Amino acid sequence: LDPQLIIADYHLDDGDTGFDALAITREHLNPHPPVIMITANYTNELRQQVREQGYSLLNKPVKPHKMKLALSNLLS
Repeated sequence: LDPQLIIADYHLDDGDTGFDALAITREHLNPHPPVIMITANYTNELRQQVREQGYSLLNKPVKPHKMKLALSNLLS
């Protein structure tokens, strides 16, 4: 696998989060591709966690224009 970008949802099943999935995925990827975390959680705590990991954040509902801008910025 050689993805150029990962889009991850924050809330997953069984109490897992996108951070958990990314930790597993990123163990197998080098270099680490940029990440967009998508969530309906609007808390500052989560925003800070996403920022600390170096990920981009988009809140649900994701507007197509915002997704396009995020993809363009991360892939350029």
